[in-house]
Amino acid sequence: MPLQIAYTEKGLLYQVSEGDEIAFRELFCKYKNRIYSIAFRLTRSAFVSEEVVQDIFLHIWIRRSKLSQVEDFDAYLFVTTRNE
Repeated sequence: MPLQIAYTEKGLLYQVSEGDEIAFRELFCKYKNRIYSIAFRLTRSAFVSEEVVQDIFLHIWIRRSKLSQVEDFDAYLFVTTRNE
């Protein structure tokens, strides 16, 4: 059975900003459906929405060092998804 680690949102963002791949996987699992839903509402395309999810998480990982500075992660995700 995989190890289950409980993170608060802020703690999760901090751990990802420090390069923690397990925390990043947790972040992905926690928010992938939300990003997909936003993208699908905007594009009406399953294929494009899946691509947007991948692109968003790639950008999050690349810019992870600044992630701990994000105050409202839901707003951050919405704006990032909309802009993508």
